[in-house]
Formats: sequence, structure tokens, C-alpha cells
Amino acid sequence: MIDREHIIRDSLTDEIGLLLKRLEKASPGRDREGVRQKLVDAASEMGYVFFVGHYRRYNLNCIGDSYLYRVPDNKRGNLKTFRGKLVRVSCWHRGGQFDRKLMAGIVGEDQVAGPLVDRESAAYYDTKPISAGPFALEESHDPLEDGHDR
Repeated sequence: MIDREHIIRDSLTDEIGLLLKRLEKASPGRDREGVRQKLVDAASEMGYVFFVGHYRRYNLNCIGDSYLYRVPDNKRGNLKTFRGKLVRVSCWHRGGQFDRKLMAGIVGEDQVAGPLVDRESAAYYDTKPISAGPFALEESHDPLEDGHDR
């Protein structure tokens, strides 16, 4: 099981990263199959390993999803060959109702531009506070301060 707090956003723009983004946006059919085949070929050349895993265990549900993960030294299972390394874990195909066809490969520290951001931090989602617009209440508004007893 991969804990969500150890997942790092995959914002790499290498060949695999670009193909994953194309796969995520491709419409089902010939276009997706062509991109998928290019992805598998490129990943095979780069030494990625392919395996099947449950979507909850690996926190990957959609085709094209990926993240970076620093594999702990005590990791067992499909990722044990990557102990102590930074890897990209990606979903490239559905394997059934709950299973996903996944792949993992080593990512060089030099490929990562900027700090690594854990998934649980706000910076992972690149979110900005959303204004409530005309429905926003003043922060210190208390209906009982208006002098109305209810």
C-alpha cells in the first residue's frame, strides 16, 4: 500500500510524462491505442517494469494518472526493486473492475525541477482560495451581536 502522504505530483515533461498526458486526454479508440502503444514502447526502452495492481492500493484510478514516489527501504511487492529510489508510478490501462495495469520506472533527481511537493500539501493541487462572491460573510459576523435574540 502506498500512503497518500508520500505521493509527489508528477509534473515532469519528459517523453513518458508527455505521453501520459496525451493518453489521459485521448478519446477511446484508435487514438488512445496508438498513444498507449507508443507509451509502452518508450517505457520498455527506458527500463520500466509493468505489473497489475488494485487501484486503491496504488492510489491510481484513471488511465494516464501518475505520480512520483520515493520508495522506502523496507518496501515489498512490485516496487521492492526500486528501494531507496525516486520512481514514477503510472496507470496505463484498465485491467478489470478494480485492477489497473501499472508501470514504474526510475526518475533521475536531476529531472525534477523545483522542490518535490507531497500530495497532501496545498501546493500539490495548485489551488488558490476561492472567493464566495456575494455570498461571503464577514469573518467576525455573529448574528447574536446584532442585538437580536432568537
